[in-house]
Amino acid sequence: MSSGAHGWPRSARGVRSESASSAAEASPAPDQRRIALGVFQPGYPNQPDALERYIALAGRAPAIVHYFQRWTRDPHFNPAAANRIAELGAVPLLSWEPWQGIEPIVLGHWDDYIRQYARDVTAYGEPLFLRFAHEMNLAQIPWFGPPDTFRAAWRRIHDLFDDAGAGNVRWVWSPYVNGANAADLGPYFPGHGLVDWQALDGYNWAGVRWASRWQSFQSLFASSLAELRELMPGGPVMLAEIGCAPGRRKARWMRDALLRDIPERHPEVRAVVWFNEDRPEHADWRIDSSADALAAWQEAVADPRYALIGSDLVSVATG
Repeated sequence: MSSGAHGWPRSARGVRSESASSAAEASPAPDQRRIALGVFQPGYPNQPDALERYIALAGRAPAIVHYFQRWTRDPHFNPAAANRIAELGAVPLLSWEPWQGIEPIVLGHWDDYIRQYARDVTAYGEPLFLRFAHEMNLAQIPWFGPPDTFRAAWRRIHDLFDDAGAGNVRWVWSPYVNGANAADLGPYFPGHGLVDWQALDGYNWAGVRWASRWQSFQSLFASSLAELRELMPGGPVMLAEIGCAPGRRKARWMRDALLRDIPERHPEVRAVVWFNEDRPEHADWRIDSSADALAAWQEAVADPRYALIGSDLVSVATG
């Protein structure tokens, strides 16, 4: 049984438990739905003040806090990191990275580790978005491989979490947007009953890296969002990583994406999680890479269409 069938627990701090079966809530008209704003904030959870720095800039706590964990570097689930997020009234989005590759998972070599992790997450008991092996359709990702192997690994992990009773988990499947550097995302879809939220990662590199060019939000995301609608009709979508390279047009890109394209053209999108980091080997994705960029983000934070907060995320249907 999918963990989505269990519902999130009533004990979750600041998170009310509601039915996740309303079809109307799954795909409401643009003027009838709200969207959650979240962030990947560098330094968290190792730097205790990292989230406070973001809140000071944005003017409001995020609804989702995104962070990463490698299986092979820091393998244990960290309830303190997740608890700190819950105390803000937000929901953790944990990207769980199998740097050792996918096939050993399918062969059962990691079953003991997965079982213990699932028990620890179950004991934590609060709502948790779990994003396993994101961007699996990018050849440069360590866990890239054949779609059937990825799907088998996902099912094995999902079954082990079900065995542990991890009803507080929401499963987030998160490929990279279709494009020249990515394999078609569709064959990697794990299957109905195994995914609660679909997600996409995508960046406007704007010529900073590779043979990239300036791309509008629509040119970057629209075709992939259409494919997600076909894969899981009515299901919620998260933009789990999104960013725009710096430059004089960045603030306009942010306003077009956040204040027009997402709320007016894509009712399936229920959460937007900005990648708020200046990475020298990538680009300066930060919301405050310029004063105008920060103003654009603050406008989205203040927009009532982005009023979906962590305590309301459980009411979003799961397709």
